[in-house]
Amino acid sequence: MADIPGREDVLVEQYSRSLAQQSVDVRGYTLVEITLVLALLGILLLIGGPLLTRWNGQVSLESAARQVQVDLLSARDKAVLEQRTVALVFTLDSSKYRITYSDDERVSQSRTLPGGVVVQTTSFNVNTAFYRNTFIFAADGRAGKPNMGGTVMLRGPNGRNRYVIVSRNGRVRIDSTPPPSGEIPW
Repeated sequence: MADIPGREDVLVEQYSRSLAQQSVDVRGYTLVEITLVLALLGILLLIGGPLLTRWNGQVSLESAARQVQVDLLSARDKAVLEQRTVALVFTLDSSKYRITYSDDERVSQSRTLPGGVVVQTTSFNVNTAFYRNTFIFAADGRAGKPNMGGTVMLRGPNGRNRYVIVSRNGRVRIDSTPPPSGEIPW
């Protein structure tokens, strides 16, 4: 079959024709279509950007409140398990606090709140300056100082607040509204 004259030319011509048809069938996007899509995406981001920022601030605040709640619950459990007092010392207008143990002040864990969240205030204002803004769990897991429990007020980057409330029995909860006025001295 290879000896048939013109057969090669016919095959090449058919192959060329099929390639030409395939290239005609392929469609692409024009520059105008791509520009229009990019403009619409830009407008959506311009409108949605502030909403995303507000949402991100809310997520940071919720995450910080959960972190403080978990650390308080862990401190309570450690106090009961090891039969020693455990304290959380909060630094006001800061995103930092630390966890310390009564029998060894050198052992402490520093913690940082996420995403622009700060400790606005606490109701752990015991009369002495040494225990100011400090919550202490007694060895039985109950509130040691202050013995009536208290509240940590967290402020998010969006200006909203979350309250981490510790009862005198050592229960810890998060709320978006402050506890009754008698519980927080502000």
